[in-house]
Amino acid sequence: MKKVLVYLLALLLVGSFSSCSSSDEVEDLLSDIGLDNPPSIAVSGVADGVLTASTVSINVTALKKIKSFKVTIPELGEMDFAQAPTAEQLPVYLALGIDYEEVYGAESYAVRIGSALLDNLSAGEHSIPIMVTDMLDQSIDTTVTFTKE
Repeated sequence: MKKVLVYLLALLLVGSFSSCSSSDEVEDLLSDIGLDNPPSIAVSGVADGVLTASTVSINVTALKKIKSFKVTIPELGEMDFAQAPTAEQLPVYLALGIDYEEVYGAESYAVRIGSALLDNLSAGEHSIPIMVTDMLDQSIDTTVTFTKE
């Protein structure tokens, strides 16, 4: 009797593994928990390493809500716009019009780095690393590089 129970348990276990092996079922499962929609980043105002506008716009989307939105602005340092600013970061948040309470938990947010900040950058090559993380800890990052004459 014991051998029969062990055999039935083994069949049940193998059956459960094979029943979830369909790629459609796996995709449905990922969709149910939101892992099919990772965050995204779109940047405008820079093309092929050249500033093409007076403003660099960074648009992020996270359908599972923004948990962290980190941007490193040249000569100003890294800031997580989904967190409260430090005393040193507060003037930058104010200049960019950022309210961290609006960023945290939003599905999308846009930051515009205007000419007031860009004009103050020294001449040469600059990079703006960007990373967004959603509430499921899915993240994406990119770096925008441009040369200021």
